Order: sequence, then C-alpha cells, then structure tokens
Amino acid sequence: MANERGMLRFSSVFYRHWAVLLRNKQQYPRARETVENSIATARQSKQRNILNNALLARIQIDLADQSIEPKGYKKQIEKIIADSRRLGMPRIETEALRIYAQMILAENDRVLAGKYAAEAAAVANRSGLRLHKLSALYVYGDALIKREQFDFARDLLGQTSRESERRSYHSLMSRISEISRFIPA
Repeated sequence: MANERGMLRFSSVFYRHWAVLLRNKQQYPRARETVENSIATARQSKQRNILNNALLARIQIDLADQSIEPKGYKKQIEKIIADSRRLGMPRIETEALRIYAQMILAENDRVLAGKYAAEAAAVANRSGLRLHKLSALYVYGDALIKREQFDFARDLLGQTSRESERRSYHSLMSRISEISRFIPA
C-alpha cells in the first residue's frame, strides 16, 4: 500500500512538472490534459500537499492562457491557503498567496493584490524560501506599477533584481526587466 501510494505521488509530481513545462511552451490544451492527470493521481494518493500543488498548477495554466477565465478559483485558492497553514506547509502557502495576488491583480484590484503579494513574501522570508520571496516581490512590484507608485516599485524591483542576480535566478531577472519598462524614467 505504501509503495503504491508512493508511485501515485511520483506520477502526480511528474505530470505536474510536465504540465508546467507545456504551459511554459504555451501548449495550453496539452498542459491542461496533463495537469488533470496530475490531479487525478494526486487524489488517488490521498496526499493533500500533492493535490494542492496540482490544483495550483491548473490555476497557473489557466491564468497563463488568457483566453480562459479562471472561474471559481478564488474559493479553491482560499482553501489551499487554509490547508497549507493548518498543515504547516509554507511553500504551498506562499505559492497560493502569490497566485491569488496575480488573480486579483488581473481583476484590477491593485491594493488587495499588493497585500497578498506582500503576505506571500513575508511567509517565504520567514521560511527561508528565497526564490518564492523574490517571486512574490515581483508580483508586489507589478501591483505597485499598476498603482502608479513608481518610486517604490523602482526601489523594490531594483532590490529584487539584484538579489535575483546574486542567486542566479535568470528567469525572474528577465521578468523583472520586462515589467520595469513600465516605470517612467
């Protein structure tokens, strides 16, 4: 039984990573199909953390594919945040808070998005999750730009970029550079 559960866990994680790769290649239909396999095997494994990671991956795929409106995800993310807090899983909590902030920002609530992004960064910082902290600060910086708080955004994103460079987080550096162009000189 334990070995079977371990194989289900492995399969779910594999499908989730494959789905993320397909999402990054903008192959959204295949990514959705693959993440559904991840969710199904996670449910069979009866391991909440694996299921929550798979559900977050599905939400990220739908957010990346802007042709689909991610309906009903707010309650799902709120449940994932509550689960991760109850179970003491700060990585999942941080990821869920960051994704929640991105969803809220997409709906144009810049203040609330900033609040959740800052909360994600704080949880990540307390837990030593450096990349997650920097990713959350990126979202916070994006919210600041959209609130037209350019000086604060410039400072925050500058510090986040320098820290990303020190840690060789090149993908994050690239995303920071992309949104920084919206800050007037």
